[in-house]
Amino acid sequence: MAVIAIGSFVEGMLLTLLTERDDRCRNRQFVDERGKFVNKPQPNLESLIDTAHACGWIQLDAKTFMHTVRNFRNYIHPGKELADNPAFDDDSVGLCWAPLQAMLNDLEHALAPQAA
Repeated sequence: MAVIAIGSFVEGMLLTLLTERDDRCRNRQFVDERGKFVNKPQPNLESLIDTAHACGWIQLDAKTFMHTVRNFRNYIHPGKELADNPAFDDDSVGLCWAPLQAMLNDLEHALAPQAA
């Protein structure tokens, strides 16, 4: 459940931050599969991660490893879980936690108010 929750947390946080702090996203413009900003009324987690990177908010390492976390989060779908039968354990959670921390550090650095 923790692996799923990490992905869901990231999705909600990125959607909120992007729509509150970026004019393109406020107007429902997010990065698509080709790396272009397009109208996406309901962006998925893949698009949110790619958009945060395109906006310069997260670095390439956070983007790349968060996509792995996103793939694990997709085990929320029963068909995928039944097909692959993942056996998550403490190590699985740790592997998902590290990219989350990297992304949070990047966001803190990119979005922190600059000292005058």
